[in-house]
Amino acid sequence: MVTPLVSEQSLVERLRELEPLIRQNSAWAEENCRMHPEVFEALRQARLFSIWKPAGLGGLELDPLTGLRIFEEAARIEPAVGWTLANQNGIDTFVCSMLPEAGAAEVVSDPARPVSGGWFPPGRIDVVEGGYRVTGQWAFASTCHYAQYLTGMGVVHDGGAPQLGPDGNPSMAIVYFPTDEARIVDNWDTLGMRGTGSHDIAIEDLFVPERHTWRMAPLPTATRTGPFAGPLYEMTPWLPIATLGPIGIGVGQAAIDELVALATQKTPSYLAKTLRDKEVAQANVARARAQVGAARCYLHDTMRTVWEAAVDRRRPTLEEGLELQLAVCNAMEAGSNVVNLVHDTVGTSGIRHSQRFEQLYRDARTISQHTFGSVARYESSGKAFFGLPSDWGFYYL
Repeated sequence: MVTPLVSEQSLVERLRELEPLIRQNSAWAEENCRMHPEVFEALRQARLFSIWKPAGLGGLELDPLTGLRIFEEAARIEPAVGWTLANQNGIDTFVCSMLPEAGAAEVVSDPARPVSGGWFPPGRIDVVEGGYRVTGQWAFASTCHYAQYLTGMGVVHDGGAPQLGPDGNPSMAIVYFPTDEARIVDNWDTLGMRGTGSHDIAIEDLFVPERHTWRMAPLPTATRTGPFAGPLYEMTPWLPIATLGPIGIGVGQAAIDELVALATQKTPSYLAKTLRDKEVAQANVARARAQVGAARCYLHDTMRTVWEAAVDRRRPTLEEGLELQLAVCNAMEAGSNVVNLVHDTVGTSGIRHSQRFEQLYRDARTISQHTFGSVARYESSGKAFFGLPSDWGFYYL
């Protein structure tokens, strides 16, 4: 691992300096369903989109636990910003572990700009000389308006028919293409996390060279060279999966902070004492802190195990990876539970647009549906714990 060019503390301090700018543009982001350009530019200049890009290409290549702590702090300030930083830095690690090295260097060539995109529903990928012709429309491309490259997934066809892999299933590939060669479909109109700008992206019969394409198959260990040789790029798919965890924790922490700030000011209707003097509020803030703290410890502990495996140049065992997956699901649930607990405590303050509680509630419910951390992944993990094949193919990369 390279010596970091900047410290976790300096990046967290920079985030806190940007907090007023982020907060004052939150309403704009909600209304326009994307990050405000000034906020994006400030995050770019602060190198917060460079956290897991290779140091040899101008990135920071920080360790995973540092990344999780930074993403949590960003989510505490503004959940959509935290999600954007976590998701886009996670995609960087996919790029750097999947693509041929020449192609990966091109896709992350600007260390201060993100890579964006989504992989569902699958598109169509036709084999041609030198690469592929690709058609598809993919959902949930967070920060797509500011990305340098976009990504999609599709079924590989050759001679008009789907290719079959060794297991008899259709062969799948992931492709990366410049943003200016795609169309952004302005359809991100959601309950929460509106500021992520996670619109659909679409391409039609676009040529994608082979170096920007990865045919899905188990990844080898410790075969990358040059700027991609670090252990950070031996952690696919577990590192990108883990990026959801700190967002749930950050949302929960934000709700606790808002509750503490309100409790000294609010006197509940028809009562004579402030909210902080009520025993139910005292118990609930303690329960909320315990849930957030437990979720954080579980996430960091399981991430540390997977990181140590990568440093030792081995793939984590399936059970080690699944423990991290469980920690992510738990963090997402904990964030939602804490937000609900806080709502039960603050009364009608939780439904007013003038307070943050209602936005945190919407954001927590929205991120809980993400496929990498939803409750459905408990079932996917549980199958493996019973010795059955999991239904979630990403676990076998």
